Amino acid sequence: MNDSNDAIFVITPRKLERIAYLFIIAVLVILLVFFAFFKDAKCETTTNTTSATGTGTTAGAGGSTPATPAVNTSVQETPAAPVASCTDGKKNQDETDVDCGGATCLLCKQGKKCAANTDCATGRCTGGFCVAALSGDVTLTIKDAGFSGGGDTAVRVTDADLTIVNGQGEDLDASVNVYFKTSSGTFYLNQQDDEEKGDPQKVIELGVIKSGATLSKTVEIGKYLFSGEDAHTGDFIVELDLVDSSSGEILATASKKIEI
Repeated sequence: MNDSNDAIFVITPRKLERIAYLFIIAVLVILLVFFAFFKDAKCETTTNTTSATGTGTTAGAGGSTPATPAVNTSVQETPAAPVASCTDGKKNQDETDVDCGGATCLLCKQGKKCAANTDCATGRCTGGFCVAALSGDVTLTIKDAGFSGGGDTAVRVTDADLTIVNGQGEDLDASVNVYFKTSSGTFYLNQQDDEEKGDPQKVIELGVIKSGATLSKTVEIGKYLFSGEDAHTGDFIVELDLVDSSSGEILATASKKIEI
């Protein structure tokens, strides 16, 4: 027979239902706490791994080992190339010298490089450089004349040093006509009419002189000075006419007085 002081617990179906609810709630709370903890631990591990990769080492079974450096995958923009111009201080485009020549830029000054006459402000390209413009004229200069004789002996003109500059825009086929005059320049010697120029004492063929070229040459004359039948023994003047051999036009005349 039971003692009257012993407690008797009676679990009714209603109490059993409440206990089941409480158990389910407790399990859910435990699961929520577990998943929250697991998520935080995973984020911390990822952060530490990324930090270790960036700083150069990762932990391994055998100790610290160098980590693979982070690769910069960003695209670097290439700066645009400078645009060539006629004022950039460089020889580019189709220029023949810095900022000049060619079809785009200004013409080059004298002394600058060129490929054609059209590259030069002077209109002349010689030997790859712009040279002085043509004068358009042809000049003749007599530097000196050689002779033998004099006094009581008839004078013989041996040669003459001359310089010709072809300033025309085309080649010149030239010759020189030689004349002798008295020292006063009044009469021509060895002529039927002393005052008339008449036929030259000698014609010297010079050949072709290129456009813009200068010809310096000693020409042989080898003629005696006569005035009528008497030998001329005093001072005299050598006169030369530069002639265009093609047209016969006299392009220039020069004279030189020779004192004996």
